[in-house]
Amino acid sequence: MSKSDSHSIRKYITARFAVYTLATIGMIIFIGIVIASSLNSLSPQSWSLKAINERLSLPVPQAASNLSIGGRLGRGGFLELSFTSLSSEADHFISQFCDDKVFQGYDPFKGIDVGKPLSYAIPIKLDVYKYYSYSLNTPATTWGNRCLSEPRRDQVQIMIDRSNQQNYVVKLELYFTCELCRNLSNETTH
Repeated sequence: MSKSDSHSIRKYITARFAVYTLATIGMIIFIGIVIASSLNSLSPQSWSLKAINERLSLPVPQAASNLSIGGRLGRGGFLELSFTSLSSEADHFISQFCDDKVFQGYDPFKGIDVGKPLSYAIPIKLDVYKYYSYSLNTPATTWGNRCLSEPRRDQVQIMIDRSNQQNYVVKLELYFTCELCRNLSNETTH
């Protein structure tokens, strides 16, 4: 084989290698773009005030201030909501949860859950699971509850701070599946 033949073969192999390398890089980039766009379409959407008001029986008061919205829509979704509003509007808003029942001196966000009834614990019933809960050092102006909301049976934690007689602070956590029920169910089967 002559030097020119050897040189031509080397050029041919180098060119083929470059084409295959570029094709492979292009394919990797294409697959990355497809995966990224698929993940973006699967990612949950954030809540908006409009979406919250469509989901709930009673809307968030129009004059609400210090509005904070968290969570996500979709499978495994949840809502974290807090706001300040006139006392009458806040009371009206929370009336849609837990059969309009809140307990004085109880903050479910700081709740300590126990299986036995204690004189200072409130009864909580989530589906077929019943337990008791209390919160330490909670002022008498804090009222709260934890329940399954009808008709969708969402798991709810609601707290209202009534320390300011004109403006109340509402804090709501709403899960669209009963995580606590699922955890209790796992405990009873193991």
